[in-house]
Amino acid sequence: MRTHLFLLTCIGNLFYRGIFRQNLLQILFCLFLGAATLPAKQQRLPGDVDGDGRITPIDVSLAMQYGLELRVPPTLEAEVAADMSGNGRIDPVDISLMMQVGLGIRPQAVIHAAQLNTNLPLQFQFSCTVTGGTPGYSYSWDFNGDGQQESPNAAPIGTFPTEGVFEVSCRVTDAAGNATRARYDLRADVTPPAAPPSVTLTPGNGTCLLEWESPESALSLGYNIYRQKAGESAFSKINSHLASASWLDDYLENGVSYSYCLRTVDWAGNEGPPSSVLAGVPGTPPAKPVIITRIERFRRNYYGESSRSMPVNTGETAL
Repeated sequence: MRTHLFLLTCIGNLFYRGIFRQNLLQILFCLFLGAATLPAKQQRLPGDVDGDGRITPIDVSLAMQYGLELRVPPTLEAEVAADMSGNGRIDPVDISLMMQVGLGIRPQAVIHAAQLNTNLPLQFQFSCTVTGGTPGYSYSWDFNGDGQQESPNAAPIGTFPTEGVFEVSCRVTDAAGNATRARYDLRADVTPPAAPPSVTLTPGNGTCLLEWESPESALSLGYNIYRQKAGESAFSKINSHLASASWLDDYLENGVSYSYCLRTVDWAGNEGPPSSVLAGVPGTPPAKPVIITRIERFRRNYYGESSRSMPVNTGETAL
């Protein structure tokens, strides 16, 4: 009975807004056949309950189950995505909004943020990518989650005098009066993360392998690798993307010393102090490939000795 009442309330909400009568075929398509693909996002978008980047019938079904308390949202992100109206609960209004956004009847907004400086007070340049609805959008920005409008501009600058996590939201209204609300959890942080401990370096043939333990802090995003070749005056960053727990530096010159250090990067983009410097010398490659038999590998691994003469190639895997 409760399920039927919930469904009837959802449909009644669509009728009340005139959405059901005007877009019946589109709604049926959304419910039974298709889905609307959303643009690339920085954070999970309102309505994208399962986090796959789209609003599909699966999202509508999950939101209804959460609203009826038939299922518990597995994460806070899923619960927030289902609460499209932002009223702190999942109800028929959220289902109605989800269907309208998925069909493109109501606009969908994605917030982007770019940090402009590195010291307090921090400033961020915000922008909002809007799809769907009727073009001719107006904006209302709230930078600290107090429900008050801080800016009506499309790309405002927000100032944050202290560190912390702030709920930034933007209410976008299209020319037809349809509105949607986008949310962005902003981390204002100027404190650099700790250096990675226990870094090890293993030289190889034209390579140096760096391995390390990640700090326990959940705020670490990755690591930058810095290298200084013998004869160079300074370290330079060699990674094009953030490393996770290891880095293989290859195509090195054998017999030449290379020094390395790591710096942790957190989610706010802060780079921590350098780790201890480690140096390694890639080895000289052998003149000919050496084939090791299973017996020879056993001798080396368990007794630390080798045969006086290397065995012939028997097809065994090299050590």
